[in-house]
Amino acid sequence: MQDTGSGIAAENLTRIFQYGFTTKKNGHGFGLHSGANAAREMDGSLTVASAGLGCGTTFTLELPSAVLSKADCPLAHHGATP
Repeated sequence: MQDTGSGIAAENLTRIFQYGFTTKKNGHGFGLHSGANAAREMDGSLTVASAGLGCGTTFTLELPSAVLSKADCPLAHHGATP
């Protein structure tokens, strides 16, 4: 996901996924941390890139794909086709 918003300061890019890190007055620093942890648990990753303040931000979520056989597909057992 990419935006053209306020961007992220370079010194914050290395800390943005740490538990408790926030730049918001009423933030908790849990959202990005938990998202990155969830991605890692699925053998994936959540990364961030920003050219700095005023330059927007890009978050990239990468997850491995899975190949299912017909035996793994619940619809295959009922004669339906996906």
